[in-house]
Amino acid sequence: MGWSSWSALREGGGLTQDGIKAQARVMHDKLWRYGYRYINIDACWSDHLDAYGRNAWDTTRFPDGIPALSHGLMSRPPSVRNGSHRTRRGRRHGREI
Repeated sequence: MGWSSWSALREGGGLTQDGIKAQARVMHDKLWRYGYRYINIDACWSDHLDAYGRNAWDTTRFPDGIPALSHGLMSRPPSVRNGSHRTRRGRRHGREI
């Protein structure tokens, strides 16, 4: 079980690096004993595509980047597992997807 940022998006909240860290802390401190282990970063973490057509994080809302956020979540003992949502949009191998 875990937490997904989708509900925060539906309620009009802005998804940020600090907000996800806060959710992870609460989940770890209050819900770990009930089996909560996953943080899922849903849509809206990306604001553009890189030169290869891959989603790239919004540097305003995620100043340290998604890789650093992910590493930080997994490095706390016991580690929180995490994942992120990606859409199939943009270009791959020079073709529109």
